[in-house]
Order: sequence, then C-alpha cells, then structure tokens
Amino acid sequence: MNRKIRDMLCEYNITIEYSNYLDHDGYYIPGTNIIVLNNRLNEIEQEKTLLHEMTHAALHREDSVLYEMVEGIKQEMENEANKTMIKGMLDEYISRTQLDPSEVNYVSFINDTELNQNYDTYVIKLLKQKINLGGYKNG
Repeated sequence: MNRKIRDMLCEYNITIEYSNYLDHDGYYIPGTNIIVLNNRLNEIEQEKTLLHEMTHAALHREDSVLYEMVEGIKQEMENEANKTMIKGMLDEYISRTQLDPSEVNYVSFINDTELNQNYDTYVIKLLKQKINLGGYKNG
C-alpha cells in the first residue's frame, strides 16, 4: 500500500477490513467508517479500490442516503470517485516511474495499472493538464 493511501486512511480515520464474500471489489460503509475489500484482489486492484472508496469516505460520507435513493446522484458520485482514483493512480505511476508527464505513454499507464480502456480519453486529458499546467484542473 502506498504512502499516500496510508496517510489518507489515517487522516480520515478509516478502517480496512477484508472479506471473501463480496460481490464487488469493495464497499465504503459510512456509519462505521470502514472500507471492506474483496480478499481476492491483487495489489493494483486493492490500490484502485481503496482510492475509489476513500473518495466516497472523504466527499460523500454525509450523502449516503442520497447515494442509495437517487440513481443520478449515485452515478455522479461513482464518476467522481473513479476520476479521483485515476488521478491518484496517475500520480503514483509518475512518482514510481520517475517519468515527466510528457514522457508517460497513456496506453502503458492504463495497461500497467489495469484500468479499463474506456478511461483513455480522461487519462489523456489529465496528462495534458499536468504537462500544460503543472497539475490538474477540476474535472
């Protein structure tokens, strides 16, 4: 588990539990501030799932009722969590490989991090932001 994830877990006082009985990769349980991970995930899948679920913990904790009741809001929150996960994975990838953002091959990044190929446009957008602005804009 990378340092950024460990720091966020401590900052938000989140506990991680593992289960062999999940039908998804993981869940955030707001009432107990626990993230439950599927025990069968490899290291990369765990990192992606933790980043995704920590977004729910950090940004959506108070909106769990809306998440369950309103499909449009649920999709919006899931999209936000996926984007945050991808940003975190990209930052970790750049740090680990010590590449300049202009040197990152987005296809290699997607393959190395086992991301869905459907995220290619968003990854390209993030890389352009990092190259042009030295960081990310919202979105």
